[in-house]
Amino acid sequence: MTDQLQLAIKTAKPVITPAEIEHVCRLLFKKQGWVMAKVMEAENGIDDRTLRLAAEHSDGRILSGQKGYRYFDRTTTIEEADRAATWLESQGRKMLNRGGAIRRRMHRYAWEKNVTPADVSAGAISGSQRATQAALTLGKVST
Repeated sequence: MTDQLQLAIKTAKPVITPAEIEHVCRLLFKKQGWVMAKVMEAENGIDDRTLRLAAEHSDGRILSGQKGYRYFDRTTTIEEADRAATWLESQGRKMLNRGGAIRRRMHRYAWEKNVTPADVSAGAISGSQRATQAALTLGKVST
């Protein structure tokens, strides 16, 4: 029997500082309109990931959408702001629906395997134990 090494790999969350957010806001403000991410990267060296983070943490000052990114100021039309908000809300609903579908599938699978989601979350069952339990449940291994 071989033991499997269980590794818990944690990745750092992307971080953006308030100064970086302000920098992106200033650059977008100067553009006075929509700017594509590739233009921001070519002209200012700001990649798409940084733009997404800045928009996420900008307290609504940065709009994003099909046209790119823009600073939300008095030149922004109500229609532009509404379109950006509607697009993000739609994406959020799609992500919640997808997460719900994955969770439902996980619960069905766990029920079939007689494993509670709490057991999995708590790490009470290792990957090899889950595989053995699954094989036993499917009748592929005898005890």
